[in-house]
Amino acid sequence: MDTKFLYYDKSDDENVISVEDGKCTKRIAWFLRPCTRKLSQVAAIPKEPLLAEISSSKDRLPRVILNDPVYPRQAWEAWIEELASKYGCSWKNETGIYNSIMSSKYKVMWNKERVLGLVEFWCPGTNTFVFPWGEATVTLEDVMILGGFPVTGESISIPLTEEQTNIVSEMCEFSLGFSHKAKSKFRGWQDDLIEFKGLDKFHHAGFLALWLSRYVPSPPEDTKMRKNVFHIAALLSCPSQRTKLALAPAVLATLYKNLTSLRDKMVRSCSRSVIAVNAAAPLQLLLLWAFEHFPTTLAPSLPNPLHPGQPRAARWHNLRARDLTVAQVREAITQPKNFEWRPYAADYDNWAHLVYYGGTDHPNKDENEKLMSYFKCLRPCKLVGIKPDCEEKYQPQRVAMQFGLDQDLPLESSPLDSLFERLVLLIPPKSFKGGVSERYLQWWNASKSARQKAVSTLSALIIKE
Repeated sequence: MDTKFLYYDKSDDENVISVEDGKCTKRIAWFLRPCTRKLSQVAAIPKEPLLAEISSSKDRLPRVILNDPVYPRQAWEAWIEELASKYGCSWKNETGIYNSIMSSKYKVMWNKERVLGLVEFWCPGTNTFVFPWGEATVTLEDVMILGGFPVTGESISIPLTEEQTNIVSEMCEFSLGFSHKAKSKFRGWQDDLIEFKGLDKFHHAGFLALWLSRYVPSPPEDTKMRKNVFHIAALLSCPSQRTKLALAPAVLATLYKNLTSLRDKMVRSCSRSVIAVNAAAPLQLLLLWAFEHFPTTLAPSLPNPLHPGQPRAARWHNLRARDLTVAQVREAITQPKNFEWRPYAADYDNWAHLVYYGGTDHPNKDENEKLMSYFKCLRPCKLVGIKPDCEEKYQPQRVAMQFGLDQDLPLESSPLDSLFERLVLLIPPKSFKGGVSERYLQWWNASKSARQKAVSTLSALIIKE
């Protein structure tokens, strides 16, 4: 008989506490691995002060100007429709980027106060938001659903074939054949490519290079074309061998890195001059995350109805949320009742629930690619971005309730990395709401107390630097 491995720990008689109202219920608990019952093994929250703790005094407020993002031009949507008629089937069936490309048509109205309010609670040591009531974060599931990026596929760093290498060379030559200043910007690249009458495969690759530069690796300070995405565009577009790539981990790594960078600049701005930062696409993904997970307080009051076939991002297209100050955002997100742990489990017209919301056991991860994607979302790993220096920790075991499971003491690393030859997935019903174990709550309260003592000393030192 084959050995089966579980991604969860089952506890038959556990006191589970609701984060929202503090009520305790004795029931079967399902904890996301890796977890522990020993305090000596727990992956602690760093004692470095959160920005929200540093800026609690009015004379220590961050002074950051977060400029508006560069929105796609009208020609971008028309270009997508033109190429979708040729390559739409490939985007769906071969490379898995159809939803991501279609999501890029939708405009997320920028709201810097919501972004800055969230960043105040960002913890670089865990890559989570450390709220007073617990941890939450942007997960691979969020990136997969809100951005449409595939979780499964080949690594973005796989070597190129000769044909793919030639496509990269053609893009490099194209970028040098026009004004360097104009060509380096998104607009110049798009205008010249639309008019370009060269090889069809190169036109496709050039389109994907612009899409990747705008929506995957771009840092907050830049809106330029990036030659380090040319090899990815070649892998996705090469006619003889189009390759599905795991883009979601690269996007999430970039978002985590950008959040930490923005957080650090906000800390420095508490004691120095005003710092201006340009918003990049991953930060717009953060806004979508805020709308979905704080629907009653941070989102526009009435989402757009989804039409058949539309991606999730269409719910928030061109909608403006009510004005809030950073202080009001901070107040909203510190209330646990305002947080929606599983927004994608809710029923909406024309929203097709993913297969893993069925609430059943699934015996083999290879039977369905969507189940494999879900498994990847649950597995701690190192996220690797497109830039060489972009590596970030992914720790879903710290935010188990975002996957409909219960939260226990999280371990730092997974002992199961090589054991999932026969994986049993148990996905709770859509209506299930997770809670925390008594030992987790005790540890969490002790951690908060220890942090408060550390903050009183460390925050003053940070402000003086």
